[in-house]
Amino acid sequence: MEVSHRVFVVSVLLLLLASGSFSIDNFHQPFPIVEPDPGHTKLRLSREGLEAISRINTPIAAVAVIGPYRSGKSFLLNQLLSLSCYEGFGVGHMRDTKTKGIWVWGTPVEMDIDGVRTSVFYLDTEGFESVGKSNVYDDRIFALATVMSSVLIYNLPETVREADISRLSFAVELAEEFYGRVKGQDVAFEPAKLLWLIQRDFLEGKTVKEMVDEALRHVPNTDGDKNIDQVNQIRDSLAVMGDNSTAFSLPQPHLMRTKLCDLKDEELDPMYVKKREQLKELVASVIRPKIVQGKLLNGKEFVSFLEKILEALNKGEIPSTGSLVEVFNKGIVERCLKLYGDRMGKLHLPMPEQSLQDIHETSREEAMKTFDGLHFGRHHAKRSFEQLDEEIKEVQKNVFMANEYQSSRVCEALYTRCEDNMDQLQVLKLPSMAKFNAGFLQCNQSFERECIGPSKANYKQRMIKMMGKSRSLFIKEYNQRLFNWLVAFSLIMVMVGRFIIKFILVEMAAWILFIFLETYTRIFWSSESLYYNPVWHYIVSTWEAIVYNPILDLDRWAIPIGCMVALSILYWRCYGRRKHKSRWLLPMYRSHKITASDLNIMGSIVEKSALMICGDYMEDYEVMVPFHVLKAFGVQVDCVSPDKLPGDKCITAIHDSLGFELYSEFPGHLFTLNSNFDEVKAECYDALIIPGGRFTELLSVDDRVLSVVKRFADAGKPIATSCHSQLLLAAAGLLKGKKCTAFASMKPVIELAGGIWWEQPGIRSFFDITACLKDGNILSSIGWPAHAEYLKTLFESMGARIHATKTKSVLFLCGDYVEDYEFNVPFRAFQALGCKVDTVTPSKKKGETCVTAIHDDEGAQVFSEKRGHNLFITANWSDICVHDYDCLVVPGGRSPELLVMNDKAVDLVKEFAEKNRVIAGIGQGQWLLAAAGVLKGKRCASGHGTKVMVKMSGAEVEECKGCVSDGGLVTAVGWPTLPSFISELSKLLGLSFEFRM
Repeated sequence: MEVSHRVFVVSVLLLLLASGSFSIDNFHQPFPIVEPDPGHTKLRLSREGLEAISRINTPIAAVAVIGPYRSGKSFLLNQLLSLSCYEGFGVGHMRDTKTKGIWVWGTPVEMDIDGVRTSVFYLDTEGFESVGKSNVYDDRIFALATVMSSVLIYNLPETVREADISRLSFAVELAEEFYGRVKGQDVAFEPAKLLWLIQRDFLEGKTVKEMVDEALRHVPNTDGDKNIDQVNQIRDSLAVMGDNSTAFSLPQPHLMRTKLCDLKDEELDPMYVKKREQLKELVASVIRPKIVQGKLLNGKEFVSFLEKILEALNKGEIPSTGSLVEVFNKGIVERCLKLYGDRMGKLHLPMPEQSLQDIHETSREEAMKTFDGLHFGRHHAKRSFEQLDEEIKEVQKNVFMANEYQSSRVCEALYTRCEDNMDQLQVLKLPSMAKFNAGFLQCNQSFERECIGPSKANYKQRMIKMMGKSRSLFIKEYNQRLFNWLVAFSLIMVMVGRFIIKFILVEMAAWILFIFLETYTRIFWSSESLYYNPVWHYIVSTWEAIVYNPILDLDRWAIPIGCMVALSILYWRCYGRRKHKSRWLLPMYRSHKITASDLNIMGSIVEKSALMICGDYMEDYEVMVPFHVLKAFGVQVDCVSPDKLPGDKCITAIHDSLGFELYSEFPGHLFTLNSNFDEVKAECYDALIIPGGRFTELLSVDDRVLSVVKRFADAGKPIATSCHSQLLLAAAGLLKGKKCTAFASMKPVIELAGGIWWEQPGIRSFFDITACLKDGNILSSIGWPAHAEYLKTLFESMGARIHATKTKSVLFLCGDYVEDYEFNVPFRAFQALGCKVDTVTPSKKKGETCVTAIHDDEGAQVFSEKRGHNLFITANWSDICVHDYDCLVVPGGRSPELLVMNDKAVDLVKEFAEKNRVIAGIGQGQWLLAAAGVLKGKRCASGHGTKVMVKMSGAEVEECKGCVSDGGLVTAVGWPTLPSFISELSKLLGLSFEFRM
């Protein structure tokens, strides 16, 4: 008995395993595909029905029947399939509880649709409003049938109720979300054809279409009821579906409804049989294969699609189009986020902040573009879009924080290394300016090259302060340390020459050096006076060449070399004199001449250089015009002031005639110094420039300044003065027997200094001041109105030669509040180059004036504005002919805002463009060029104030360039880029400039 019992158990287990693993043999029967959970709140998939569908390899279409409970849906499906109640779907009381949910007929109907062999499944759904179910459950059944089917038959008994219309809200929302895209684009899935099927014998003279249309008409809502509004919105959306819905009526098959399953076609109402066949034809005509994302689905793909839909519908408390969109878009969001993360993860940090921002924007745009090309839905996709955007922002935040951390770490290491190097250079055993400058330059270059990212600006400020402090400290102690070292060295060499090698020349040279150092300081009371002596400069040059040069760093090799020298002396003491006798000489070193590159390690080597002595309340034009014009033609201009360091500022003064007895003075802009007065060496420069202004009164009693001026005079180098700066020449004693001119109030000073006063004849106003007087190396002018001749004479004195095929003509188009420097600097520059230069404005005549404006960076968000000099109009508007000019220049400031409102000014710019003349704009001047349409298709430089206007005019803004030349157009950001602007414009006009040796 025990054995037989075991055999029985094993047999049962095998049978159970076999039943779970074998496939269904008979598919000619209905199968459940979706079943309710025990609480009738959510849905789940059924294996039998899915297996029936999965086996199909051809494209699938589905016909689903929905409607109220006990409305004849199952009977209708059997009729469409030509099946009896006993063969097909169960009808009425014949269905038990396991048939709840959605059922499918296991054997599809094979049809040829538009040349595609298609398997058509028929779906039976559980009816609405049955006992023991929630409305949410009915909604899920309706939603699932809507999404699954190709044809949705809405089976309604007798008439269309308001509740029947309301149930369509999900279908309407689904259609608007997924099917409302542009034709030709991929969609999530195509909509089901909605077939209103009304089971009614009499329509009271109306067609079924008219009956449905009447039911879908707006419900009057005079009281503004929100519920009625919502119902009417559903009606509007159903109307928008248009051809996607149709209506059909079907009479009752027989009066004895409980006997229908037992009746044959001959016993049914003939009208019903006729209409049933018409319904079959209608369904066959509208059915289409199921398409998802532009692709026909086979059985397995349809099942996978169904799993996604069911997950979405079960997600919330009620079926939601938004939940469907989220399910379909979830993978796309993850893919796009991965695309962005991979791009950002490949970056090598740190990197410049703008570059990182550009890469982020490019990567984000690529991710968003990918999402736009792949996402499902139209309205609810916004949530997925926002989710992707938020996650990208989170990744971006982490990357930017990592970049900032890496940047801070790298820059901190570089800063610490440079700080240590500067500390080491402060305590050199042998003081060497050349070695300090080399270390200084190396630190700056390594920091600029290797410190990148968002922390660079902060660390750069710290570097500038630290390096400036180290440099000032080294310079402050350099001369004194060198003096002490040379005194000690001379005494040591006296002892070496007298007692060790007994070489009289060495001893004599050491004594001469010692006596010079000691006696000079005592005669002139201080060692500071020694530092201006040429002999001291020669000693320093020799010392620098010996201590530090490309071949030898004596500070590093001092001890090894000292040992070698000691051994050599020992050898000489013992054997040298006998072997070499008096022919032996001590090694000599070639002296090193200091060049401009020695003086300014951070600068670039130039063919010519000039020194400009500055101070507070110097005349604004008289410093700005020569500074920018000389730089435009390759001259290095070093600007210094006593007791001020590079980076410090000097305030300038505007001197102009406003009709009073004496010129007026207004505050100008803040001029930035770029060199150290204490490091000035006259032999490194080719000219000295001293602008006018009240600062000369202060500097005329400064011995340091007068010493520099005298050194330039002793070397015969040009000294250019204007207005009041001749006072320094008088204080330095350089005017005796020299012809000189200046502002008229300077006449007594010049004559008392022994100079010969010269005055330009015929001066009635500032407009008439044009001359510059040269006597030897002294250049003098009355003031800034003579800048054209002043610059020309200065260039000639420095050995310049100007080449031009012919005399060029330049026209400046201005108005009140034109930018002072953007007009006057190029105006005077081209006058100095020999060009015919005119100024014109539409509303003023020749001889009248326009007020200018000075725009300066004083630390606010935008530039400040102050009143500038007056400019003179040199030509009448009516006399202007484009053929007379080679170039039109439009300076910036606020005058272009005035000129764009004047058709004459705009037309003049257009005419210059039509005649292919050179056109140039500075700063806000591009406003007028944009209005005239000359910027379209051109590359331009632009500041923040004109960038929008320039881009809108069709130009391409080159962000990182201060001046851009494109064909016959030259544009510049503003007056700080005037050197590049003048240089580029000169090239276009065929003007060349060179210095003779």
